[in-house]
Amino acid sequence: MPSCNQIAIMTIATVLGTVAVPLSSWAGPIEVTDEDTVEVRVLYPDKNTIYASLGDQILEPGSTDIFALQNAQVFFFVTENSLQIKDNLAGPFIWGAAPFNGIQLLYQTGANITGVSVDSTTSLPNFGSNVSFDSSDVFVNMQGLVLQPDTVVKLNIATDQVETSVPEPASWMVVATGLIAGMIGLRRKRGGHSVVQRLG
Repeated sequence: MPSCNQIAIMTIATVLGTVAVPLSSWAGPIEVTDEDTVEVRVLYPDKNTIYASLGDQILEPGSTDIFALQNAQVFFFVTENSLQIKDNLAGPFIWGAAPFNGIQLLYQTGANITGVSVDSTTSLPNFGSNVSFDSSDVFVNMQGLVLQPDTVVKLNIATDQVETSVPEPASWMVVATGLIAGMIGLRRKRGGHSVVQRLG
């Protein structure tokens, strides 16, 4: 049974009067992207209420994106496999008490989260109980915690990369050539005559 892509190409080919070439036989390599699009949200006073979005970024391999909270008082350093939270003040930053007062790291595309662990450099005791995750989100409940300028909070994030196939220009040329050949074949099949008939 043909795939949806093959059916679509066969339908185009039937209209144009040519033979279809299935996608699996396209010439040229397939480019694979492995970038993750991540959004950082502040959730307060509970896990279901978005207090603020700090924006989203495309995380390229080897890069670090920085998100800032409350006039750059707290920084979130996000890489493709870690999250670090840092106080940027001379004194402490205190997270108010609430059922949930913290952040959500939302992977919009590109990754399936398989595990989150507290890095050994983290200086807050028993911090692991504040962290939860599912396949696309990491939740960090900071309620009641105090960040000092020298406090280290770092999470390691394990993901299964979801690869997205993107046809390269050479592949698109094969399709374009086929469409042009189909239009020429359709014109020849009709004998070059106008398809508009005169009435009366």
